[in-house]
Amino acid sequence: MREFLANVLEDTYQLRLAVSGREALAVLSSRTVHLMLLDLGLPDIDGRELLRKVEPLQGPIPVIVLTGQHDLRVAVDCMKRGASDVFVKPFDPHDLLESVHEATAVPTRRSREVLLVGGDRGESALLRVLLRNRGRVVSVPDAESARQLVNGHAPMLMVLWERRDQGGWTEYANLCRGLGGLDEGGSRIILVAQQAESAGALHVDPRRIVAIFQRPFRLHELASRIATTIPGLNLTTLRFSPQVGNAIEHVREHYQGRCSLGEIAASLGTARGYLVRLVRQELGMTWRRFVRSVRVELVKESYGSGEGKSVEAIAELVGFSDAAHLCRVFRRMVGTSPRQYRLIMAGSATRAVE
Repeated sequence: MREFLANVLEDTYQLRLAVSGREALAVLSSRTVHLMLLDLGLPDIDGRELLRKVEPLQGPIPVIVLTGQHDLRVAVDCMKRGASDVFVKPFDPHDLLESVHEATAVPTRRSREVLLVGGDRGESALLRVLLRNRGRVVSVPDAESARQLVNGHAPMLMVLWERRDQGGWTEYANLCRGLGGLDEGGSRIILVAQQAESAGALHVDPRRIVAIFQRPFRLHELASRIATTIPGLNLTTLRFSPQVGNAIEHVREHYQGRCSLGEIAASLGTARGYLVRLVRQELGMTWRRFVRSVRVELVKESYGSGEGKSVEAIAELVGFSDAAHLCRVFRRMVGTSPRQYRLIMAGSATRAVE
């Protein structure tokens, strides 16, 4: 079925094939996907469990479910979990193709894409976690990586960090020119500069620049500005109280060490219970899960970059107590082991080169 659908769709769409749920999670975690065809009969995890994990990784993309279960309750459950359509086998391939075309014809996905280019790893990981429900957020280390990723397709928003070691804004010139002008649907831009005055060296249409952040800046304020630039959201404005903002800044500076909410509350002169409630309300998760999510993002980025560090070295680098702790948390949150994730990412990179 997978190969049949690939043969039918490959002339119209760029495809990524995943044999298992774990491989699908690796794809969803590492690149932008505009539509997903999901067979519930996966060899390793329940397809409905994978369906639940799609939106946190990609935002609300269309997911078309394929199933051999002739049970209306299964279809209803999939729709509740976010499926846009459900096909029960055997089905008419023409009906499926029509559903695919309809789901991809509406140009809503581009407005949810944010590309972070050149930022510090800790800052990028924090932004991906803070903006997890606001759209697809991808980070790359430099302009060349960004150019290869977008391949002429302009993301809705790019956040560009001035490169202190590589000629300031010079490396971004070709990237910005290659994504078209504002009137042609080109990306809007937020700049993170050493000095605000240096941003003029980028030489782009000033109408595309929606904000300039000069170092030192507050990361949670950058996250709020990014969120307000993403249109079409039926979500409340992303705003953080001073207490939660300070807690976020603490993780930004100290994710490798202790991130005790009690100690942070004491340093702020705030009751721990009050800060716990604020964190749940504003971050949508517990403090422990927030910190672990940031660290897991850093682990994924380390594996995706192909650096070849050991699990022990990465655990120490990102703040886990040891390799075993990293592996337990990673498997629980990503759905696969770090080793398997590394192999999948290496395989994806090899296929991309081929």
